[in-house]
Amino acid sequence: MGQDIEVYVKSCGHCIKNAADPIKVPLQPWPGSQKPWSRIHLDFAETQKGKTFLVIVVSFSVDAAWLSPATSRALVAYLRNLFRLSGPPDTMMSDNGGQFVSVEFAKLCADFNIIHL
Repeated sequence: MGQDIEVYVKSCGHCIKNAADPIKVPLQPWPGSQKPWSRIHLDFAETQKGKTFLVIVVSFSVDAAWLSPATSRALVAYLRNLFRLSGPPDTMMSDNGGQFVSVEFAKLCADFNIIHL
């Protein structure tokens, strides 16, 4: 399927025309946080050997934790423990990965009154 898409894009006149001059949009940075831990950004990354880890970006620092398996249940357990130590953030930002759109994650946000964007 990937090869079919590549062939289509290479032969698409509109794609070729726009590829040479992509629209440049200015970056829209997030406003700075007023206090540490008020907004955190979450995502998963994977090593070349297939090990998954959770990346947590806070306004003032970055953290990473091995999370195996990288399931909703493991994510929620890790975050609950982290929030016991650091307190919950006001807001969590993530992509729409399965772990972040799960019922377990929504319950975590509700339990700690966290806004998830």
